[in-house]
Amino acid sequence: IVTIQWRRVWPKKRKGQFRILNNGPQLTDKLASALPKNILVRLINNAKLTMEEQISLMRNTYYLIGIHGAGLSLSMFLPHNSIYNES
Repeated sequence: IVTIQWRRVWPKKRKGQFRILNNGPQLTDKLASALPKNILVRLINNAKLTMEEQISLMRNTYYLIGIHGAGLSLSMFLPHNSIYNES
């Protein structure tokens, strides 16, 4: 299972404004088409999940992709043979 964390990014020098990465769905589709069909690629937004749901997702993730920051602190719940990549 490949999990992509999709979240808001606060641009520098812009207080109170944010943007959401717009290419999350395209990245998910591209990865899914490039990987074997038995590998699930999912796009998640942690802001909409409870802590228990977030931990459960991490426990069932082999490869985690996310933007650097606090969201990757959940990587401590990944299985011991997992990999994570911060962008």
